[in-house]
Order: sequence, then C-alpha cells, then structure tokens
Amino acid sequence: MSADALLLPIYEIDPYAMPMRFFEYVGAARPIIGYGPADRIQAKFIRDGNFGVVVSDRDEIKSTLRQFVADPASLPAPAGAARAEYTWARSIEKLDALVSGLTGSD
Repeated sequence: MSADALLLPIYEIDPYAMPMRFFEYVGAARPIIGYGPADRIQAKFIRDGNFGVVVSDRDEIKSTLRQFVADPASLPAPAGAARAEYTWARSIEKLDALVSGLTGSD
C-alpha cells in the first residue's frame, strides 16, 4: 500500500491469463505499470480501467520509470469508480447476473 507505483508482468504465453496480483494492485489504489505484450487481457484491463500504463520493452519501461520519478503525476491515479468494479461484492453481483441469465431465474 505504500508503493508509489506497482509493476505487473504481463504474461506472454497465455493471452487470457489474469493473475490475482492484478486485483490486489487495483485494490491498492496505486498506478500500475504493466510490462509485456500490449495485446494481452491484462494490458486491456489496465488501459480500460485507467489504472496505469502498459509498456512493451525495456526502453519504454526505463522512460516511464524515469518520467514517473521526475513527475509522480505522470501516471494516472486509479479512479474509485473503476476500482469499485473489482470488489468482491461487485464480482458476486456480476456472477449472479450471469448465472440468472443462463438459468432464466431471478
């Protein structure tokens, strides 16, 4: 919780793998720097939720880290509304709606 930013390795092999660490990082409310292929689901979630940035190579990560050290506001602060989508309660609501939709029950 005291980190200024969090580095999240993005899986190269499985484009749909979503590590639990992503959810922990979102909960920590710190900017996330995703490192790896920009076309993976983790990268999409980081960008779509405005949780941070995604960098794909060493030069980009060096530049991003240097810029962040010089100006901490250069990375977005994760918004509370976006973070709320990743809470336990919201996840259960989504799962319940999915199951209800599949079974036709309320």
